[in-house]
Amino acid sequence: MYLVTLDNEEVGVQLREKARGVWEAELNDGSQMELELKGRDDDGNFVIRINGADHKVSLRQNGALELVDGDTAHAFEIAHAADVVLDELGARTADRQVDTTLRSPITGIVLEILVEPGQQVEPGAPMIVVEAMKMENTLGAPCAGRVQTVEVEAGTTVFVGDVLVELEQ
Repeated sequence: MYLVTLDNEEVGVQLREKARGVWEAELNDGSQMELELKGRDDDGNFVIRINGADHKVSLRQNGALELVDGDTAHAFEIAHAADVVLDELGARTADRQVDTTLRSPITGIVLEILVEPGQQVEPGAPMIVVEAMKMENTLGAPCAGRVQTVEVEAGTTVFVGDVLVELEQ
């Protein structure tokens, strides 16, 4: 279950994968929709087909997501429902060690480095683009901080768990 916030309105969404790249979404009001990841357009936006209509999803420089519907952009966030509950219950403590290392969650090829040492970043800010299975994946900052080192170069093959960027808070 995911909690989707679209223009400050929260909706619970349960996803079920029907086929590779195609999901059925059931909203908490009982309505259903089909979602299909189509790829990227020429501007680098993700194209998602929702109930047969194509929509663009763009990742802004500050890490925020936007769903573009024609000429209208809608701010949205997606969170796993369990994470929301843990946060609301205070189960995540402030004294927990913050991970300042961006590690690769996938095996792929580094296409682009979006940060440089000394640069200040916010949580989720785009840092590295990795291509895996012909899909470009923009990896975001794990926390706020200053880029200490960038451990890879464009063209480098990375594996799951490889260190990409080190931050200092």
